[in-house]
Amino acid sequence: MTSLAVPFTAHDDTHLGVVHLTVRDLPKLTAYYRDNLGLRVHRETPGFVAMGTGGADLLHLTGSPDAPRPARTSGLYHFCLRVPERRDFARWLAHLAATQTPLAGLVDHRFAEAIYLDDPEGNGIELNWDRPRSEWPDPSIVIRLGNGRLDTAGLDALMDGAAPWTGAPPETDVSHIHLHVGNLDEAERFY
Repeated sequence: MTSLAVPFTAHDDTHLGVVHLTVRDLPKLTAYYRDNLGLRVHRETPGFVAMGTGGADLLHLTGSPDAPRPARTSGLYHFCLRVPERRDFARWLAHLAATQTPLAGLVDHRFAEAIYLDDPEGNGIELNWDRPRSEWPDPSIVIRLGNGRLDTAGLDALMDGAAPWTGAPPETDVSHIHLHVGNLDEAERFY
C-alpha cells in the first residue's frame, strides 16, 4: 500500500474567517440562512446582514439586486459550516427535513459526514461534522473506497432524547471553502 504525500497541510489551529456573499435578494437570503440553517442575525444595516451563531460572524450578506450570477465561471463552489458533535449534525438534518429544505446530497466522506444544498440563489453550501482525527482512515483508503452513504438511521437514532432544535450551535465554524477556478495550474501556484 502506498502512502499519499501531502505537499502542504495547515496547522490544526488554523481557522477560516467570515464568508462574504453578494446576493440579489437580501431579505430572502437572510430568511433562508436564519430559518433553514439556524444562523442568527448579528447586525443589520441597509444592504448588509452579518450572521452567525452568537459569537463571531460566520456569514456576511451584501445585497445587490443587479448582482450577476454567471454560470460556468470561476468563483464559489461551496462553503462549509461545521458543527462540533454528531448529535448537532443529526439535529441539523432533522431540522432540514422538518422545514422541507431541498438537499443536493447526503454523503459519508469517511472522515466527515456531510449534507449538501444550495441557497435560493444557487450558492453551494456543505454542512458537516468531522469525525475525530484519531478515527480518520488512511487517505489511500478514502481514495480507493470513495464516499459512502450517510448513515441516516444512525443519525435518526441520535435524536432520541435530543434537545429540540434551537438553531446552529454556538461552536459552529467555517470549515472550508471550495472554489471553481479557471486555470488549475495558476490556482495551485497561487494557493
